[in-house]
Amino acid sequence: MVNPYLLLACGVGLVLAAVGGYHHGVTTAEDACIARAAEAAHAAAESARLDAEAESMRRAEESARMAASAAASREARLKGQINALKSAPRPDCLLPADRVRDLNDAIRAANQLAAPERVPDAMPVAAAAD
Repeated sequence: MVNPYLLLACGVGLVLAAVGGYHHGVTTAEDACIARAAEAAHAAAESARLDAEAESMRRAEESARMAASAAASREARLKGQINALKSAPRPDCLLPADRVRDLNDAIRAANQLAAPERVPDAMPVAAAAD
């Protein structure tokens, strides 16, 4: 006959092995689940980083295109202004003709020797005021 303590020891050993195996399986599954979640999070972060890099490059290229376009537009505008200034006749005076005539008459009158408001060449000698 078989010793009952031996059977009990084998039963306890089998139960402990089963519990240990179950625990090992659960923790392994949890670790695998956590690892899959971490991989998914890493993949999402990597995808977001790549998208951000692509968006940044697209914006930089668009900014460069816009700057080049603005520079070309500015250059064309300045060339047009320079060409307009070169080809346009330059006026002698920006005043209307009647204002120029009045100004010339005033200068001529001021330069006349007989003009009463003209300052004399020498100051008259007067008694010194104390």
